[in-house]
Amino acid sequence: MSNFLSFLIKNKKLIIIGVLVIFAVVIVFGLRNPKPKQQKIDLTMWGIFDNSDVWRKLIGEFRGKYPNINIHYIKKNFDTYEGDLINSMAAEDGPDIFIIPNNWVVKHSDKLKPAPDGSIGLKQYQDTFVDAVFQDFVSPNKKIFGIPLYMNSLVLYWNKDLFAQAKIPNPPKTWKEFVNDVQFLTEKDENGNIVQSGAAMGTAKNVNRACDILTLLMLQNGFKIIDLPHKKTDLNSDNFQKILGFYTDFANPNSQAYAWNMRQHYSIDAFAEGKVAMMFNYSYLVPILRTKEPYLNFGLSAFPQLENTQRKIYLAHYRGLVVSRHCQSPQAAWTFLLWLSQKQHSLEYLKLTQQAPARRDLIPQFIQDLNLGVVAQESINAVSWTKIRPKAIESLFNQSIDQAAINHQSISLIADQAIHSLNLMIQNFKNYDWINLGRK
Repeated sequence: MSNFLSFLIKNKKLIIIGVLVIFAVVIVFGLRNPKPKQQKIDLTMWGIFDNSDVWRKLIGEFRGKYPNINIHYIKKNFDTYEGDLINSMAAEDGPDIFIIPNNWVVKHSDKLKPAPDGSIGLKQYQDTFVDAVFQDFVSPNKKIFGIPLYMNSLVLYWNKDLFAQAKIPNPPKTWKEFVNDVQFLTEKDENGNIVQSGAAMGTAKNVNRACDILTLLMLQNGFKIIDLPHKKTDLNSDNFQKILGFYTDFANPNSQAYAWNMRQHYSIDAFAEGKVAMMFNYSYLVPILRTKEPYLNFGLSAFPQLENTQRKIYLAHYRGLVVSRHCQSPQAAWTFLLWLSQKQHSLEYLKLTQQAPARRDLIPQFIQDLNLGVVAQESINAVSWTKIRPKAIESLFNQSIDQAAINHQSISLIADQAIHSLNLMIQNFKNYDWINLGRK
């Protein structure tokens, strides 16, 4: 030990010089070989209803973890959104990330970039979100094409005061109960004119979401509506006629269910005015009704089901985020989508936008919510169907409704024409990338 100390004392200067030399070499080497900086990535994101404040907060939190990824949010006009999206994609200067309705996914699948392999597993995705999401955003060859922002579904709005006056304590749970309640809640004058309607149902022109009601009836009766693999509808003229007849009976003066006609105000206005006891719509209508009539005493209940059904079926209606196939940094874009889908960030988005969750583990937190609780309950059994051309199909079904209810045309002939038109629409559908993905 003494010899080592003597060595250090005698060679003190030499040791100091050696340490300084090593230090200088490390500094020079570090300057010549600096740690590579993360590349800055700028992404553009399009939305339609959310204000910039919602996304400014969320994007700010995301950048706290991923400072090299900058996302610029642009709120677009919904009326021109699809056209703007198609035109921008054709010019290859569209958004990197955009919001898409769940019924647009198949139609626009050729514009989307799926999640990178290994970024999220199919089992994890299926276990995280309700079934409708897997149905909408997972392709036949098991590629994940989007992340849901929330979940919504068609629900029953009921006027509590009108129900109380009719001595009906609760809203209907089945279609049989619904028809019975409609008869008790509908009031007519001495000339047979409707002065109070039991339900806004039977026509399309003055009933908001008429097509959605009709198609949900089809789904509850076990139909897919569109069978893409076989390029046809699984409806035939007889069952289409039966379902259409049930719906339009509420506008048929010769039917016991008669409760509605074209002389009634538009369904949303009529409900706000207290002139109709029930209507169907989505939960986002609640604040609109509150604005129209702050003191309207109404509640939300689950969509009626068929008698003795083995499974409850509701209609999923929501939007999600997808990545453009033109995106130059898809890994970064999907990093944001997957970050946003995490429980805490998803919950923050839902609170900022007053929406119900698509994540299974968030549903219990919303069950007791006055406006979103029923949607949260329905979400587990919500289903979608393949709308290859959403606007054209909606127009076809609405036209069929009004031809029967308003123009009093032969319902048999209407059904024949509708099925023929629907099959032509399916056969002429050009974008089969979605279904063909499973065959490549």
